Amino acid sequence: MVTGVNATKVLKEIHTFMLAQLKKATNNYDDNLVVGRRGFGTVYKGLLENDKDVAIKKSKTVNPKQVEQFINEIDASESKLPLDF
Repeated sequence: MVTGVNATKVLKEIHTFMLAQLKKATNNYDDNLVVGRRGFGTVYKGLLENDKDVAIKKSKTVNPKQVEQFINEIDASESKLPLDF
């Protein structure tokens, strides 16, 4: 279970996208769009179809037991991303 002050905020702001949308937004996970690497994945700068810049984190793991850790890592990263990455 995800806990903490920001957990509810993070869970409310996480959006689900189809894999094809993520690939398109990151130009098929282009290495030139990498803005950071963390323990559970790589963060890419992406551009959605509505022209909104987003940070897209591609997880290294598919283990359901590590989902909480992945979400907590996103929460920790939230305050560290530059506003105009």
